[in-house]
Amino acid sequence: MNKKTVIQKIIEALEHSLAMMIKSANLAHETATHKESVAKTKYDTFGLEASYLAHGQSKRVDELEEAVDAFKKMPIIELDDDSEVVVTALVCLESEDGEKQNIFIGPTGGGLSVECDSHQITVVTAPAPLGRKLLGKMVGDEVLFPVDKVTKTFEIVKVL
Repeated sequence: MNKKTVIQKIIEALEHSLAMMIKSANLAHETATHKESVAKTKYDTFGLEASYLAHGQSKRVDELEEAVDAFKKMPIIELDDDSEVVVTALVCLESEDGEKQNIFIGPTGGGLSVECDSHQITVVTAPAPLGRKLLGKMVGDEVLFPVDKVTKTFEIVKVL
């Protein structure tokens, strides 16, 4: 896997989410400000609910813009098998039963999953439980974390 390609795929996924959220936020704003959304009785809350939705979606747009910016400005640190896991590391894990996980420690965007070179890569942030467990580890170290309600042991097999 090429780390630059992985980061580009993450940026593309974030930009796609941003474009979709902008459309949703604009639609919610139009709905909230439409003349049909004006309350006809004190119990009619449609307009108020639409304005809350528009506000929440505009905040999400801001978060996604910040995430895209963070990934575009993020320095790409070249790591190898003698490096500790740090933010910007691409970590390849393997369980004792052969299950593989690819984790990118990102500055933001936790939970995002992208496919690159037929590998599934999940973005995890440093403050997340898995991120905290991985930071400072090296190839050969083991980490325990839950997968499908079962705690599994994964060995770090590669750090990029």
